[in-house]
Amino acid sequence: MSMTCHARHVHQGAARHKLINYIREAERSSTLKARVHLVQKWDNSYSNASGYLGQEDYQKLLLDSMFTLSPSGHSPECYRQYEAVDAGSIPVIVDAGYGPCGDSFHHFMATTAPFIRLGSWSQLPDFMRGVADELLTHEGRVKWDRHQQSMEEWSTQFQQMVLSSVELHLHAGYEVATSP
Repeated sequence: MSMTCHARHVHQGAARHKLINYIREAERSSTLKARVHLVQKWDNSYSNASGYLGQEDYQKLLLDSMFTLSPSGHSPECYRQYEAVDAGSIPVIVDAGYGPCGDSFHHFMATTAPFIRLGSWSQLPDFMRGVADELLTHEGRVKWDRHQQSMEEWSTQFQQMVLSSVELHLHAGYEVATSP
């Protein structure tokens, strides 16, 4: 089992650099392994030469990962959570300190999104050690398999909720536009 972490614009002492240190600490003391993918500077080419994984490699990495770490950027919500959910990988997020963009994440928090929510990334090593210990037992493997299954069920329900909301807004806008 592995975890994925993707970050860009990493600067010495930045929060994502600390996250990478927590991942390395956890790897030293557990059987879980993480694939950390860093791009020092975004160059809009998405080429392997610039440090990006190709689309097929990235998709395989997500499909092979039980967890995907999703550090927030300018907003706590990002494409990474949707990609992880689609691949059956459980997003791991920090559930605190979203600042002015926090409202963009309310639709996840208001649902039963089976994301793993940590208070801070400093809790990651203990989380990884705990999961590694659980996966040594049959009950632990069943627990995490069920968690991944609940991710798929939640994703279907969430997509239906979003689609219904969009349809409702489009219909309401059509009625306003066509009323005398």
